[in-house]
Amino acid sequence: MSLTDTKRNVFTTVGAFVSLNEEADLPEPTDSFTSVNNSRNALPFLLDLLKVVVGSEALKDLIGGLFTDFVDDANPQAKTFFKKQTNQYNNNDPLPSNFNNGGINVPIQNIDLFGKYKTTPDSDVGKLLYGDNTDSFDHKLHQAISIEGTDVEYGGIIMNYNSTNETVNLRNGSSETTIGGVVDGLIDETEFINKKEFLTAVTNELFGTATVNQDKSIKEIVNEEKVKTVIRKFANNEQDTVLTQEDLDEIESRADNLKRGVITYDFGCNIVESKKELDEFSSFINEINESNDAFTIGNKFEEVIDVEENQEVIDENRQTVKDGFFSRLINIIKEILVLFLVASPIARLILILIDIFSGGDGGNADVEQMRSRNKVFIECLVNDINSQINQFIYTIIVSALTSLLNPIIRRIVREKINNYLRVIRSLIGGI
Repeated sequence: MSLTDTKRNVFTTVGAFVSLNEEADLPEPTDSFTSVNNSRNALPFLLDLLKVVVGSEALKDLIGGLFTDFVDDANPQAKTFFKKQTNQYNNNDPLPSNFNNGGINVPIQNIDLFGKYKTTPDSDVGKLLYGDNTDSFDHKLHQAISIEGTDVEYGGIIMNYNSTNETVNLRNGSSETTIGGVVDGLIDETEFINKKEFLTAVTNELFGTATVNQDKSIKEIVNEEKVKTVIRKFANNEQDTVLTQEDLDEIESRADNLKRGVITYDFGCNIVESKKELDEFSSFINEINESNDAFTIGNKFEEVIDVEENQEVIDENRQTVKDGFFSRLINIIKEILVLFLVASPIARLILILIDIFSGGDGGNADVEQMRSRNKVFIECLVNDINSQINQFIYTIIVSALTSLLNPIIRRIVREKINNYLRVIRSLIGGI
């Protein structure tokens, strides 16, 4: 039996159990789920299966779960992944002498691909971009930039910024003497996924508010969108991750919209413009960040759908709109996870140091170089994140299936027992 037939039979069988439990008509075999023909990515199949078992509301609840339980577990998972991927042949080698003494100079643009450090942490948008942990890598490096020429330590590394050549001098500030010891110390110190920063990045993909309020030039936005598009290609398991002319045209169009403070979004039935002012954007993020209730978080994101000027179209196709929106949001979450672990400043720093410790030059900020040099690393990361998200959804499906099948099994067993009792009565008579 082909994979397509297997998926089709799963949908039909589970749909039959749902119908039996609800005493509804049995469903016809269908190919209405596009994931039936998608053999490269398990996520669409799991999302469709979740909708069959629980209903479309399950996608909204899943969003809430991803921003609570899943994100809470993301940091230890990220540390484990980084340690596994950075366990190089030279881990036990001594540190290069220049790293112990004068240090190595790295252009700030190679670390800060998105120009984050041009925004101060105490500004309105900076409070979202940097999160609340003032001991984070981003806070510390911004501090080094702000007080040029002053040593600032983070994770056993001393950072000193030079504005003349826009470089950060990095040198060993720990007692570690080996390459692996320094890299592991940096990983141990780092919070790779800060919930507030993560929420800001995900929500910014919906509204672009953070980008607008950083007052970026079109060129800066285009460069940022190039990185995001390459990451998106990897995250979606596309075979060709090189930017095409079509990609570049779409990037230019999106950059123009972002500069205007607007993002266009395909709700499945209509193209709408999505926009939030900074105060509303901040309130949205802070409310979700302070909540640990998956149901509340799911409802907050559902509110995004209710765009007043497009409400008539949305109400007419509400279920289709909701399914399309939440499915896209789940993909955004996956893409931002990959982005944080590949292109965030701390991820860039670790990858740059590993390259330098292995005899390389640390690379530069070019998108194509980032793609080609880190191709294997990114592919392994995507597989790891896909596995984590798929496992998270699978666990929900198993729980839902168990709840679905238990009453059906009890009903079948009860009917069997009653049949046996009737047979026994007929044999002994008079009872």
